Amino acid sequence: MNPSDKLLFGRKRVRSASLKSGLFLLLLQSMTLGTLLIAIPKLILQFSWPLLGLTLGFLLFLVALYLLSQNYTHPRQKEMQYIVFSLGLSLFFYPINYFLSGGILSGVPLLYILGAFATAVLLDSYAMFLAEGLMALSFFALLTVGYLHPSWITRVSNLGNYAYVLIPLTILYVGTIIGLALRMIYRNYRENQHMLEELLSQLEEAAVRDPLSGAYDRGFLMDTINRCIQEIQDGDLSTFSLILFDLDHFKVINDRYGHLAGDDCIRNLADLIRQNLRQDDIIARYGGEEFICVLPGATDVTACQRADQIRHAVAEKPLSKLVDRPITISGGVAMYEPGRSARDMISLADRNLYTAKRRGRNRVVWRYGRTGLPAPTTDRNLTNSRNRRSTDSQEKDL
Repeated sequence: MNPSDKLLFGRKRVRSASLKSGLFLLLLQSMTLGTLLIAIPKLILQFSWPLLGLTLGFLLFLVALYLLSQNYTHPRQKEMQYIVFSLGLSLFFYPINYFLSGGILSGVPLLYILGAFATAVLLDSYAMFLAEGLMALSFFALLTVGYLHPSWITRVSNLGNYAYVLIPLTILYVGTIIGLALRMIYRNYRENQHMLEELLSQLEEAAVRDPLSGAYDRGFLMDTINRCIQEIQDGDLSTFSLILFDLDHFKVINDRYGHLAGDDCIRNLADLIRQNLRQDDIIARYGGEEFICVLPGATDVTACQRADQIRHAVAEKPLSKLVDRPITISGGVAMYEPGRSARDMISLADRNLYTAKRRGRNRVVWRYGRTGLPAPTTDRNLTNSRNRRSTDSQEKDL
């Protein structure tokens, strides 16, 4: 995934932050707890069987919505759940609680206001206006019924001898809902903080990336080289090397196959180089078709071997499906020596690259203009040295 895709993905995640989902879950939990702790026990104690049936039906409705919310996560499915839930609040939950709690003197009118705010957060456009309108009609209908038949309310809402049961349950319910609300607020705060940090990280990453190849830009390259030099001076790094790659005959590719083919070659070359580097190595786009790799801790011997490995990988298979001719690369290697600056190292790698081009391309040039691969560490001189040490040890034993 290139930086622009990551940035777009991060923006989508921020736009779809879980505030609605968290509020919906909180409302489901609060309605379920209120029904279980307060409404159902009260109706059972007062033998209000018709209202008990309605309350149990609403409880099953809440459980079904909760199960659906766990299985359906598509935005359209979520929106339908919010619509159904808002209608359930307007037509079932608030009317039942209005009668159970004592009518206009209870806390249900405040619940209506809170429900209106929740609906405004959960729903958008026409669905929000429809749900708010039904909620208003429900409230005015309850006021009318309460005014015309006040005995209906007093008959159901009277606590009587059961106050010692319902008051502790109400306190438990309120405390639980406050705890759930604080938990939701904290969880959403942490999630949005994490999303913000991730988005900022993606912005910083995108700011130092080349949009075509996904490699780092020249500014980041210079900062990395200077940082490696500083680490060597501080004793935190032994050495490091650069590899400067260039596509051979890139102008011919652009002229014959078009710039889209050239861009495809640049993009695929960057991916191939990246696949052959270590985790701590970086690749930066230095020019049009030029890439520089920084290899911390690597000598020019190691860098040359890695560069030749990449060169072979490019030559072995087509770099682009849009180009039907062989594509090769050339490379120049430079290793840090005391006193060299970042520009000195790039200049040395560029001179070695120019030498590789002048000698026929499709090759890697490293120390003192050498073209061949470095000799392995177990060479003849090292073997003779080991034999000499073994002989000296035997003479001492004699």
